[in-house]
Amino acid sequence: MKRACEKSLLLGVAVALAIATGAARAAESEAVAFGINNFGLDANECGSTDPDPPYEVTPDLSYCDDNNDAFVDAFRDEGWSQVEHWFNTAVDGRDWMDAAKTPAGQDTLDPYGADFADVAMLCTHGGHNHAASPHYSFFEMGDDAETCQPNTSTGIELGNDGDLEIFITMACQSAQYDVWTDDGYFSARSRDGSLNTWLGHHGDGHDSKTNRNHYEDYLRESFDNGLGDNWLDEMYRNPLFGDQECPVAITFCEAGADCDRQYEYGGFEDRFKVDTSDAKSWSTYYYFTGCDPEDGAPLPN
Repeated sequence: MKRACEKSLLLGVAVALAIATGAARAAESEAVAFGINNFGLDANECGSTDPDPPYEVTPDLSYCDDNNDAFVDAFRDEGWSQVEHWFNTAVDGRDWMDAAKTPAGQDTLDPYGADFADVAMLCTHGGHNHAASPHYSFFEMGDDAETCQPNTSTGIELGNDGDLEIFITMACQSAQYDVWTDDGYFSARSRDGSLNTWLGHHGDGHDSKTNRNHYEDYLRESFDNGLGDNWLDEMYRNPLFGDQECPVAITFCEAGADCDRQYEYGGFEDRFKVDTSDAKSWSTYYYFTGCDPEDGAPLPN
């Protein structure tokens, strides 16, 4: 079952929910960040895949390394037991692909894979395909080993054999509404797995110092609560690019009230508003009503 949960642009607040208390914290907490700035200029890099003139290369990014640093600093400052970070050609498709979907998948491999940790972040170019079902989002890798564009349909499955509960994407169209309505993110996680929160953008993300600063604020505010709510608030704060990005939070749970508690009161260290053993047959999509991205259709009113 699914539902979309609106957030008013005028009010800027979510409906108040009952506070859940007494959440347990893990004895060991692991986090991993992946960031890619360089595409297609050097050997083994992804992005230079156009065989015809003018041989277009995927444009480089400027702030994924800074986003990586913000992530690492925040989690280390909180005393997490293991915090890893990988950059540029140290990021390739097998880090994200699941062995259940492709023989090359190594997403649970510690410390390289996305699925071995409790929280993972990916900063890169992204996009989506909704020309025909199944709809999916995809992410550009740094190294061309295996695949340069793992996607949520045929390659990625998070939280099934690993520990991952929270996935943060600093990438374009990484939480796109049409993909969600076509179950494109359901297929990227296991119903009985640990993943319960997916944060991203319906529209195009913006590569800027301002967004990097908002992202750092989000991280430091969200260890104990506001896991989804803070994401929408912080990543929409930039008046120039708020509509372009349309930040979105997706939660997976056993029932809608559990999704709401995770969105409002879950945190990186208080993330057990959704029990990892629950059968997560429900998903809720949280967004700003009417948000109109530069590239794509506006979100519903």
